[in-house]
Amino acid sequence: RMVGARIDTAASAREALAQIEATDYDAIVTDIKMPGMDGLALLSEIKGRRPKTPTLLITGHGEHDLAVQALRGGAYDFVAKPIDRDYFVASLERAIEMRRLDRQVEEQKLALEQHARVLEHVGDGVFLVDEDGIVRLWNPAAEVITGIRPQEVIGRPAVEAVPGWPTILSLVPVERAAPPGASRTETLPVEVGGRELWLSFSAVEFSDGIVYAFRDLTAERLVDSLKDEFVATMSHEVRTPL
Repeated sequence: RMVGARIDTAASAREALAQIEATDYDAIVTDIKMPGMDGLALLSEIKGRRPKTPTLLITGHGEHDLAVQALRGGAYDFVAKPIDRDYFVASLERAIEMRRLDRQVEEQKLALEQHARVLEHVGDGVFLVDEDGIVRLWNPAAEVITGIRPQEVIGRPAVEAVPGWPTILSLVPVERAAPPGASRTETLPVEVGGRELWLSFSAVEFSDGIVYAFRDLTAERLVDSLKDEFVATMSHEVRTPL
């Protein structure tokens, strides 16, 4: 007996399909030989409706060919009669755990997509690096600022795809949660395609990775530099009369 498990039963394959349509089960167990729709046909229907739900099929003794068909049809496992209770429970627990992990991946993917929809409309350049160091997002503003297209970056290691990544990684402070005010920033020179850009970076850690936002301050620094040169020149001329 599996502690904490809730089990629904169905008297026929048709009744089972109605329940499967209504409920996203952690796992499904069915016999292969049933009146009306057999287990292999039911497996095919399940794969069309709930492709990620693991399905275990019960086979009769010596029905090796049916077991092979079941595995080829996408069954998670088959259990031969007479049923070995320990094997059956262990296989079912593994199936349930696999579905739990699948759901975690789906939730993380949904979170990434939600981040992406928001960040598509952000004026700053934004990119997301996951825990493996892979770039998962590169928004339109990042392309405008750097001239680097999303397809050149997304799916690649940041160390290969993001200009100046070792410096960014070592110097940009990472907030552990989105702060109520502005994040801490670090302004760095980054060479992109033969150009030197001065970019102001901030970073915030999320469950699915670290989001880096950056703003181009190159023009502002150029203006400041010209101002400094003008002030220095005027100062020199004042100190050196004709």
